[in-house]
Amino acid sequence: MISQVIERDGLRRTSPAEPAATPGLKICIATWAPFLGGAEIGAERVASGLRQAGHDVFVVLGDRGPVWQHMQQAGLRCIHRRMPLTDWRHAWSYWRARRAMTHLLREERPDIVHSNDLPTHQMMSAAARPLGIPRVTYHKFPFSGKATDWMNKFGGEHH
Repeated sequence: MISQVIERDGLRRTSPAEPAATPGLKICIATWAPFLGGAEIGAERVASGLRQAGHDVFVVLGDRGPVWQHMQQAGLRCIHRRMPLTDWRHAWSYWRARRAMTHLLREERPDIVHSNDLPTHQMMSAAARPLGIPRVTYHKFPFSGKATDWMNKFGGEHH
């Protein structure tokens, strides 16, 4: 396969010049963050790389702010869904949002769901688990124990 160099945002990247010969996976990448930081830029790069490798990628975002704009500018298919945390004071809001997320995942039928952080993982894992969709998350929490366990309460096969 021949590669080409693409320059965007002052960065040079190598990408395949032609799509993969075999169909890839359908991958959901999700992040709730209302701000554009390193993790969100990393999610865009992973999503773009997976798409360039021949996978069908869509991004679920919890906010229509700077992250949405960044993902759209990268040419990624973006879907907005609320992602509240499992706060007992807002149980009804969480339940409705989780139900909407499960409906979206049932409709989209991804092969895997990647949550870009533990707060996003709460919603995405709870919505994907009953559908039998494998879940993976990335987190950089420097501590383990109760905080990580609470954020990962709905589980993920890998994190």
